[in-house]
Amino acid sequence: MDLGIRKNTMPHHSHADGFAAGLIVLVVAVSLASLMVGWGAGVEWLVRVSERRSAMVPGPALCLALIAGSSLLFDRGPYRAARKVALAGALVILGFMILAPHLADGPLDTWLLSGSGTADGVSRAAMIGLALAAVAPAVRLGLFPVSGEWQFHIPLFGLMVAVVISGLVAFDPLTFETLGLFRHLSLIEAVLMSLLFGAQVLQHHPDEVADLPGRSI
Repeated sequence: MDLGIRKNTMPHHSHADGFAAGLIVLVVAVSLASLMVGWGAGVEWLVRVSERRSAMVPGPALCLALIAGSSLLFDRGPYRAARKVALAGALVILGFMILAPHLADGPLDTWLLSGSGTADGVSRAAMIGLALAAVAPAVRLGLFPVSGEWQFHIPLFGLMVAVVISGLVAFDPLTFETLGLFRHLSLIEAVLMSLLFGAQVLQHHPDEVADLPGRSI
């Protein structure tokens, strides 16, 4: 059955796209498992790696799943439309996470922002990472009128930063908790963002950039 996934004439493109798709499916699966089973059914190890670590709260988990889904290379009519809807949904949730605490009179304890009733929250670093992760699918879908090279350079930058942060969070979480930008950052979030950025880097084919909307002449 033809699902509209892009077919490449170059074998190395097919291999790279296949590996990227596998990484993206993994990100979606883990994010949704954390959201529905971890928070929904109270399975603690799906939201945090240990009881003294920060959790990935529902808002970032849902955003990650939607942005990853919008990054899949399914281009035929209904699939492309679904990718746009997923990306738009992620941006709406991300906007809520950014603006809601500033618009409220006091600390906002909602399920999306804290999992309700826990000391966890949304990391500023996670919000920046999610915004960067949304760039590549936005460029591919023609929603961000910039040079197609952005779909490579932004994920590459995100990948390098996310990998370094994943290592630091894994080995020195207490230090990170004292830094405002990284407060509440979950190791699960950092690793999933590394995988998503890596997938987006693998999806970049320089010979196809000229065909993308927004390519500068």
